Amino acid sequence: MSDDFGIDLEEVSRVIERAEVLIVRLETVGSRVLVDFRTAPGEPPYIGRVPRVGSVEERVRAVKELRPAFPYPEKLMSFAWPRRVGVIAESGLWERLRQRLEAIGGEAAGEAAVRVHRELLEEERREVVAAVRGDDTMRTIWQRE
Repeated sequence: MSDDFGIDLEEVSRVIERAEVLIVRLETVGSRVLVDFRTAPGEPPYIGRVPRVGSVEERVRAVKELRPAFPYPEKLMSFAWPRRVGVIAESGLWERLRQRLEAIGGEAAGEAAVRVHRELLEEERREVVAAVRGDDTMRTIWQRE
């Protein structure tokens, strides 16, 4: 376990290297990150933000709908990230993920990983602002009357 990040970075690195389909469960945003390393002619690897689901079965069906050229994934791997989105980059894990995508799918796949990370940072910023303002479903202890 890494004292700096609150997670076993070596084990997560192994998950990133072995996964066929990976879900990153970020705790500070509503989205999950789906990474599908599978490829076929005309079908590069995939990385994108996806909504939370209620079960593994629901996630497997969602992956099949998103990637119809591929069979249902035999195995989904995942890890929870308990820290801010920016910290996953500081830990080096996001770079490992980006490098694997790029090695499989070329520069465009690596750029997609960078884009998704930026989107996650923006989503997290919006969530923080909403929490401070007490917007929508969030409520502050200093709520305006």
